[in-house]
Amino acid sequence: MKKFILSIFTIFIILLVADATLTDVWSNCGSPTDTFSISKVTISPDPPERGKVVSIFASGNLNDEISSGDVQILIKFGVITVIKETKDICSSDNPFTCPIQPGPYSHSLNVTIPSSAPKGKYSGHFVLTDQSSDEIACINVNLSL
Repeated sequence: MKKFILSIFTIFIILLVADATLTDVWSNCGSPTDTFSISKVTISPDPPERGKVVSIFASGNLNDEISSGDVQILIKFGVITVIKETKDICSSDNPFTCPIQPGPYSHSLNVTIPSSAPKGKYSGHFVLTDQSSDEIACINVNLSL
């Protein structure tokens, strides 16, 4: 289960840069003044399936340098809170290396969703903030396995 939660966390972090083609999976809870502008995302298979590799590609544009920051994470399985924590976006277990320079950003990731992952509805709420506590991006994610 721990490996599955880490996989879901990774998928949610990548979905922070998702575009409108996946609006059935995510919604932007941020504002037009957020530091990160979204341009494209692809997920295959869409929707993700248990026991399969999920390939994710995301891109966008970062408007300001990020020297440090946090992501507030809330992940639920149904109504049960699975993860509620704040993580450093520049830590070694995240796909970002700080400082993150302004400009185009793209990232690819392959994650295997374990076959043993419980079927059901998962939801996530993620807010990224920078070194000044200004919002980089905010997203709500809902998916079913």
